[in-house]
Amino acid sequence: GQCSCFEGFAKNQESDNECVPVCDPPCRNGRCVGSNVCECYEGYHVSPGGNNICQPECSNCQDGICVAPEVCVCQEGYEKNSSGSCVPSCNDVCIGGHCNAQHECV
Repeated sequence: GQCSCFEGFAKNQESDNECVPVCDPPCRNGRCVGSNVCECYEGYHVSPGGNNICQPECSNCQDGICVAPEVCVCQEGYEKNSSGSCVPSCNDVCIGGHCNAQHECV
């Protein structure tokens, strides 16, 4: 006999007798484990907005953008300090002080 799949599933391209889950849109940074259910790869979590997107996780990325697991890129006007945190950067050299949130040397 011929196999047909339930809604949310499609025939496996390698086997006519196996149905596999379908995610539409396809999972990003994860794999489809059920009808529109993505399981994120290690180091990623489900995006709050859904849409089958798994976002990278960064443990300390304040004032930055997490672009890959534990890879934080500082926003404009910020730079990484020795501990890897994003801190305000000054437009001018700041010796003997520190930059505040307004990018002033104090």
